[in-house]
Amino acid sequence: MKIFLALLTVLIFIVVKPAYILSEPIEVNVDAAKGLGPVPDIFSSSIWIVKANNRYNIERFFKENHPKTIQFTFDLFLPKTKSLEDYKQKFKNEFFHPSGIPYLIVQKAKEAEAELIVGFDPFTIPAWLSSRQGDNRPAFTHESWWTIEQLSPPRDFKRWGEVVSFALSFLRNELGVKKLGFYVGHEPNWLWMGSEESLFKYYEAAARAAKSVSSEIKVGGLGPWSLTAKKEGADFEGITPAIGELVKKDGGWKNPKGYPLLKSFIEYVSKNNVPLDFINWHSFTHNSYQFVSDGKTVSQWLKEKNLDNVRIYISDWAYWAGWPYPDDYLDTEETASEAITALFSMWKGGVDWHGHDFDIQVDAHENSRRKERRNAEFVGDWPLFTKHGIIKPIYNSFKALTIATKPTGGRTPELLKVESSTDDIVAISTMKDDGIYLLLSNFVPGQARLRASITKLLLEKSGFSAEEISWLKECIQEGKKSKRKDTLFSCKEQFIARVKDNQKAEIVEFLANMYSYLHNNPSIQGVLTHIGEVSSNVKYPQTKIIASALSDALKRTSSNKSLTVDFANLSFSPSNQATVYTIDSNHSNACRLNKKTESSSTDTLCGIGGMVDKAVWQANADANTYAQKKLEDFLSSKGYSAKDLELVREKIQTAKKQGNLKQLLNQLTKKGFQKKDIMLGLKRLKTVRENHLREQIDKINAWKEISLEGSERIEAVKVTKNSGTLNITMEPNSVHLVILNKE
Repeated sequence: MKIFLALLTVLIFIVVKPAYILSEPIEVNVDAAKGLGPVPDIFSSSIWIVKANNRYNIERFFKENHPKTIQFTFDLFLPKTKSLEDYKQKFKNEFFHPSGIPYLIVQKAKEAEAELIVGFDPFTIPAWLSSRQGDNRPAFTHESWWTIEQLSPPRDFKRWGEVVSFALSFLRNELGVKKLGFYVGHEPNWLWMGSEESLFKYYEAAARAAKSVSSEIKVGGLGPWSLTAKKEGADFEGITPAIGELVKKDGGWKNPKGYPLLKSFIEYVSKNNVPLDFINWHSFTHNSYQFVSDGKTVSQWLKEKNLDNVRIYISDWAYWAGWPYPDDYLDTEETASEAITALFSMWKGGVDWHGHDFDIQVDAHENSRRKERRNAEFVGDWPLFTKHGIIKPIYNSFKALTIATKPTGGRTPELLKVESSTDDIVAISTMKDDGIYLLLSNFVPGQARLRASITKLLLEKSGFSAEEISWLKECIQEGKKSKRKDTLFSCKEQFIARVKDNQKAEIVEFLANMYSYLHNNPSIQGVLTHIGEVSSNVKYPQTKIIASALSDALKRTSSNKSLTVDFANLSFSPSNQATVYTIDSNHSNACRLNKKTESSSTDTLCGIGGMVDKAVWQANADANTYAQKKLEDFLSSKGYSAKDLELVREKIQTAKKQGNLKQLLNQLTKKGFQKKDIMLGLKRLKTVRENHLREQIDKINAWKEISLEGSERIEAVKVTKNSGTLNITMEPNSVHLVILNKE
């Protein structure tokens, strides 16, 4: 099933985009005389931070990147408080303690002059505020940690407003955050245990509370899992019987008109004059090019209600093909190139802000994968870093984007007009004080990209009616739910019997044939040969067109692209050399380096036991040894004997094996050690270990094969009076940053 839909993915890209002859270079023209204004905020390494539990990753990211928006979720904080006063005290004195990571994030946001958008969702409501206090039954059968109490509306919207106003007042007035925003909602289309009306009132209370602190604070919502997501009801897959009962008791939670949640929300804020500065949603399992139409759709919704100056914000997004998760391609160059292509499409669609996933994880899934792979560093998860802080190719993409768009000398670079002979290459160019920067992305969706919308588009191009498309999609979805292995073949036979159209039947038969072949012979060369054999026997011209298009697409997917880049109308004398940085299968790519150097061959994309894995394992071992030596030195300075130190070593090893370091303090205290000495020593142990480990991780990240800087090379530029030309070759799923400096 995966390969079939991947085949459709490949097809749609050539159906909706012009083909070109492989031997002809792609022409990319940068016109320095045609400025498009200051670089928009969308072209920045903006992020959504959730866990906030890794100081190294936070510090490294802000050192090398320049985000314009930072969404920061106060993860699991509010539900742990016992009262409004307890919340206020803990928020100020514990959560934002100057030694903690949340405080660090605030300071980094201020230094970057980024918009800091904070919020409590999801897991919003504590027992003392919940309208269903004490109801700790799980809301979902597959994710038991979501409780009814936490996901229910507040019992008192005024008190909820006090929660919001206190947090924002503290951040603005005591921590000095002037560019501040508050978001409401995190996928409430399925996580909000109430009606749309109660959700909108929840937003309204927060929005008005925020504006009472300062009119400059930006507020928005509602963050459904997609632009067109609708409020779910009792028939939502995975809810517990308890939720089904609540839905019936409330008379249903779905929108009676069947409108998308955001469309209904826009109508509500317009009708009730509720403050709205930005509208946001999440985006996964998405065709990157569809961001164009999504942006235009929400712009039209806002325009219809006369809501001007509302910023469009994709607040939680990443490249993902859907379950299973984790999946190895998330650590590869495919994700790196898609990120640049996606941002370009957002810009074309009029999207103002974005927040790429920074550290979101589903711990049970990642930990299970690590266990399966002997604690390998690459498990195919969403964050920009691996567990121990190794940078992924996508991190290097954001770093390259920052280099191209970050202000210099206090001046925002100017975006330049770029024209290309094909849409296959995304190009973003800026003019800075020292020259012209050009970021190129050659994104080619891989087999993991599953998109029902792409299937729909392909079938439309094949002459299928909307009703036929809808039926086929439903058939495939039902097959996936029941986990039938013969889903496609079952649907194919039913479809052919249903439509009674020989031409459409042949198209479906052809696709099923390709799926069957790909399932057993996944090589591109084999598929190309098979397409030729099958297409020679088809009867209808439309099937031949699809077969030819598929063949061309596969050739393009597996081929490098030659580019001729022309910089025209330069206002300066260019150098005859350009600096080029590359992210592809051989450069700026820790994943592929680990694969190439793994001890024995595995079926993983990033390998197990390669150079990176071994270096991280050794770094951890060295950090443990170094930290324990420092602990022993400290205790020796306090007068403890060699025998005492041997006991400490023994107890530490036992505590590690049992996974319970908390018992260590009590055990040593009983043996006559001073509690204050052990507490101070263990604190130093942790700090020394973390500092030593981060030094080693920094060294690994600086390897030539991993760092963006390690890919640096010089390319010759043919210079005339006010122009320059150079030639570049790009692999599939690669990113290039070209810098043409002044002479």
